[in-house]
Amino acid sequence: MSRVRIELQHRLLAVAAVALILIAPARSEAAAGEVVWWELLSEDASEAVDFYGDLFGWQIDKHPAGNWIATTAGVPFAGISQIRDELENEDESMWLIGFEVD
Repeated sequence: MSRVRIELQHRLLAVAAVALILIAPARSEAAAGEVVWWELLSEDASEAVDFYGDLFGWQIDKHPAGNWIATTAGVPFAGISQIRDELENEDESMWLIGFEVD
């Protein structure tokens, strides 16, 4: 995958991340239907950690399970996990969203 395509992908994902910051404020309780977790599955998780950490100033720490956890105001709100590149010349990275349920 070309460097330009990777950078474009991360910029598009950054738009999703901005929405995340605006609609998922740090707090410990949420009503049913509210977004409570975001998870980035990335073919290059280390690059994504650097990219989002630099772009938004997020605190992103390595979790003992091997993924990374992003926090705001000390409250975890997102994870970044490494995925395998299964499809040649195809971008498989994606954001997943978790909602609070009753």
